Amino acid sequence: MASRLDEPGTGTLLLRHLLGQTFNCGMSLGGDLDPETARALKARWTKFVEDHREAIKARRRFQVGDPGITPDLLPAQWKLKPPGLPPWP
Repeated sequence: MASRLDEPGTGTLLLRHLLGQTFNCGMSLGGDLDPETARALKARWTKFVEDHREAIKARRRFQVGDPGITPDLLPAQWKLKPPGLPPWP
């Protein structure tokens, strides 16, 4: 799914799905992805999936603060809303 983030018309929907399957928290979306952002997110999410393949296969849910969870997993205007914590990043 990460490999399709830069396909026209699919990036926002696919990123929402990736975030929903990967994190156990709410999110605030800041709009659609422009092509440049979509390309950068594709590269970053492809690496994230490669680095965490076993945990993802085991359906592990990641938390803000876990190793490898960095702001570049989200477009600048999007936020994760972890329970009991302020919106991130």
